[in-house]
Amino acid sequence: MVKKQFSAIGFGLALIMILGQLVGPILESSFPTIFSGVIGTMVASYIGIYVFGVGLLLVITRKMTKAKINEKNTISIKKLILLFIFGYGTSSFVTLAYNYLFKLLGANDGNAVGAAVVQMDLVQNLLVVVCIGPILEELLYRGLLYKLIAPIGKYQYIVFSSVAFGLFHGNISQIIYASILGAILGYIMWETKNIMYTILFHILNNFIGGFLPLVLGDGKLGYIVIYSLMAISIAATVLMVLFVLKKGAVRKTIMQMKKVSFKPLFINFGTLTYIIICSLLAIATIAMQLLV
Repeated sequence: MVKKQFSAIGFGLALIMILGQLVGPILESSFPTIFSGVIGTMVASYIGIYVFGVGLLLVITRKMTKAKINEKNTISIKKLILLFIFGYGTSSFVTLAYNYLFKLLGANDGNAVGAAVVQMDLVQNLLVVVCIGPILEELLYRGLLYKLIAPIGKYQYIVFSSVAFGLFHGNISQIIYASILGAILGYIMWETKNIMYTILFHILNNFIGGFLPLVLGDGKLGYIVIYSLMAISIAATVLMVLFVLKKGAVRKTIMQMKKVSFKPLFINFGTLTYIIICSLLAIATIAMQLLV
């Protein structure tokens, strides 16, 4: 039963990826005056993903039991700050390692999303990257997926939604740190049952990672500020990991997760289809960057 449910969810997510790739170009070529420029391209893509794709996912999963949120909880500011530092530190480390690897390979840049962000002006970046993108992604991966998977279990929801969220980004660098970010956001959603926390968390993450570098520019000041933030967050993340390992909290979580069978979540037709499609997109992105 669980395997069948996750196959339906995975297949719906696969359709979202396919329609996101197909509908956008069709709308751009059919209505060039409406869907032109960076914003037009993003809107066309969003229509494919969140109108047609999510619509089909809702149809496919219409008979599944969905979680009802009757009571919302709070989370301490201290915990949110620590989670944010951990997420930003992890993403900083992955980004630096990934960019360094591509320089060794002689490629210009492995992050296609980052290249697209650079093409936006400040207003477009603030609108798309900081606001609209995070809100829509949270409504799907922490909103809809929570309602679909929460009745099955905590770790099933957090693990599946984080991996699915990472794969959605279609880029090796983002797949890794978006999965980690997805796990953090999934944990916050599970603990609070309040999607506003995850939306604000996601917006702040994209503001610092995507908007702030554009504001500071490519000059010496921007270089110092951004790389200082990255270095501090990476050091803080290492210290937090060492502290948590020393306390033994990770061991307790691992023991709990060992009781859960994750095989039905991923070894099924729908989820495997989603994984293959996302992997092909990531490979295509790398190939294009290496050939430039």
